[in-house]
Amino acid sequence: MRKGRKNKASGSDGIGLEFYKANWATLQDDIAAMMNQMFMERKVSAQQKHGVIVWLPKSSDPTTSVDFWPISLLNADYKIMARIIAYRLRSMMEELLHPSQFSGVAGRTIFEAMATVHEAIAHTDVTRVPLCVLSLDFHNLLPVSFTIQRSYEFSDCSVERIKSMYEEAASSIQINDHVSGPIPIHSSVRQG
Repeated sequence: MRKGRKNKASGSDGIGLEFYKANWATLQDDIAAMMNQMFMERKVSAQQKHGVIVWLPKSSDPTTSVDFWPISLLNADYKIMARIIAYRLRSMMEELLHPSQFSGVAGRTIFEAMATVHEAIAHTDVTRVPLCVLSLDFHNLLPVSFTIQRSYEFSDCSVERIKSMYEEAASSIQINDHVSGPIPIHSSVRQG
């Protein structure tokens, strides 16, 4: 909770991280019980998994839909639990993932990924060795990721813990003051 940044928009419950921090002395036992329920019992409610998708302008004068990017606003308790799980996995990611994998590994960035692609293309230009560039669309990432976790011998409990964060997750779309009904999330992962 100490690592969360200030002034982040709250999720559908309207509770920001600042509320938890400001009221920690009063809430700490309840928050610990909630985190234990989410982590140990793998009970994450539909409300906790519910996100609100809003559209943020990319420029100061947006005029078309491509001038906006969508972002999911998630509840603080959900983000805290996701951060706990990510923190526990972080130490093994560098060892488990191939060196060409940049996402999810501390210290590896998109800039390094792009530099690697540029270097491969430059090498091909010089050596005339054929090059194949493969881009994968992981629209069904979740089922694949659970299979991969099991192949790396993650415990069933660990896989189920991560699954509980995504199963039956839904988001609503907010445009101006209008909020849609919940839309089930069947693929992809929420950023952050």
